[in-house]
Amino acid sequence: MKKFLLIPALALVIACGNEKTEEHAGHDMSGHDHAAMGHSADAVDTTGLGVGYPAGAKVFFANLTDGQEISLPFQLQMGVEGMEVEPAGQINYGKGHHHLIIDGGFMNPGTSVPFDGQHLHFGKGQTEMTLDSLKSGEHTLTLQFANGAHLSYGEGMSTTIKIKVK
Repeated sequence: MKKFLLIPALALVIACGNEKTEEHAGHDMSGHDHAAMGHSADAVDTTGLGVGYPAGAKVFFANLTDGQEISLPFQLQMGVEGMEVEPAGQINYGKGHHHLIIDGGFMNPGTSVPFDGQHLHFGKGQTEMTLDSLKSGEHTLTLQFANGAHLSYGEGMSTTIKIKVK
């Protein structure tokens, strides 16, 4: 009789684990199988901080290319594919917001993006900004996507280019 009761209970646990719901949004999903929940294979979140993301997701500069020469002010457009932009606050799977790192590279997964003049935050969900304070010369710009707590998704959700300011 115990086996009869365990089998339906196990089936219920398995069925609940495979159900695609918004219930798992905002929770640490590092130990769960996202594919079983209706997601594609993910970047593994080894930090446990909610920085896993859908396979194939990427960030990009929508109107700026590596090596481009620009004049200031410049209206910079930031893009993302495979994830959604949302304001900072909650940690939701597949969502986050942009950060622009001036003269620096990507941040490791789970690292908090500093609040300083080199790390610009777009925590209201902005996808555009006016570059107007860079000095003339060459600069490195890194677009870094992070979760609602400003924790970096890592190198896979970043892109770095070099530009020259006239």
